[in-house]
Amino acid sequence: MVAKPSAARLPAAKPSATKPSVNIPLLLNTVLAGLNTLSARDVARLGVTMPSARALIVLLHASQMRCSSLSRLLGLEATALSHLLRALARKHLIVRNRVENDNRAVEVRLSEKGRRTAQACETATRTYERTLLTGLDATELRVLQRILTKMNDNIAPLRRRPRAAAGASGAPDRPAARGGRRGGATRTRVKATG
Repeated sequence: MVAKPSAARLPAAKPSATKPSVNIPLLLNTVLAGLNTLSARDVARLGVTMPSARALIVLLHASQMRCSSLSRLLGLEATALSHLLRALARKHLIVRNRVENDNRAVEVRLSEKGRRTAQACETATRTYERTLLTGLDATELRVLQRILTKMNDNIAPLRRRPRAAAGASGAPDRPAARGGRRGGATRTRVKATG
C-alpha cells in the first residue's frame, strides 16, 4: 500500500539565514506525487498512463510538434519518448510523420480519437489542479509560476550534461552477473567429510 503524501510528515530542515526552513525539493515532490496519484487514477479510466496523458495534453495545444520539442517539454529522454509514442500510435491516439526536408526529424500530432482522449485527460487533471490552487489569488499564482519557471530554468543545464559512465573507482557501474559475483569470482562448494 502506498502512503498518502502529507505535509505533516515532511522533515523540516533547521532554519538558517541562508537556507530555507523547508526542504523545497521534497515539498515539490510530495505535492506532485499526490497530484499524480489522483490524476493517474482518472486517466487510467481513459486507457492511458500519466506520462501518456501529459503528452496528449501538450499535443492538444499544438497542431503538431517535433519529437525533440515534445521530449524537452515532457522532460523525457528520446528513448523513453519513443516508447511512449509507439504505445500511443498503437492505440491510434497519435499520428507520426517524418519532416519533409529532414528525414531524421519526426513530427507528431493527435488523431481525432487522440484529441477526444486528450480533452478528457485535461478535464480530469484540471479538476485536481483547481483543488491544488484553491486559496491562491491571481498575484500569488503569477509569483508561483515565475518561481517554478525560474527553478526549472536553473536545473535545465544539469539535464543537458552527459551522464557519468563510471563510478567513483573509474570503472563502469554494472550489476553483478546472475548467479555469480562481481569480478567473475565463483562460489565453490566443499563437501563435508566424516
